[in-house]
Amino acid sequence: MRIAPETETEIARLLDAGWSRRAVATATRTSRGTVDAIATGRRAADLSARAEAARRRPEPGRGAYADREPAAVARCGECGGLVQPPCRACAVRRQLRRAAGPPGADDEPLTISLMAEDFKRYVEIRQARDAAAFFGEGEPEPTDAELREIEAGSR
Repeated sequence: MRIAPETETEIARLLDAGWSRRAVATATRTSRGTVDAIATGRRAADLSARAEAARRRPEPGRGAYADREPAAVARCGECGGLVQPPCRACAVRRQLRRAAGPPGADDEPLTISLMAEDFKRYVEIRQARDAAAFFGEGEPEPTDAELREIEAGSR
């Protein structure tokens, strides 16, 4: 739908005055898309405004990063993605694995598998230790003097 050149001029004036695009669209009874097109220079009432907008628009292939050298890309050895080395996705995955801890750390407690006679001996020792702990029996804790003697003897 065509709008009058006066309306386009009014929209440009309100935008220059600092109005928001939504407020301009409401005040001029035009769509926000039309206001956006005028604000970005895709639509202008006079040819001089169009020429100014075209002058401000960068040439194809000449954006903000046009002066940079193109980065070398290669396949990542871990994930196979086409990336600029080092692969950031793999680095993040490694970091997450490190933070999670070893596999099975949050699972059930460790269990042991013993042969029948070894398991029987394990149970006997375990019961004896549990009983000694329950009744306050067992070997007494070494004193400081005894600990010093042990340390001196190990040197």
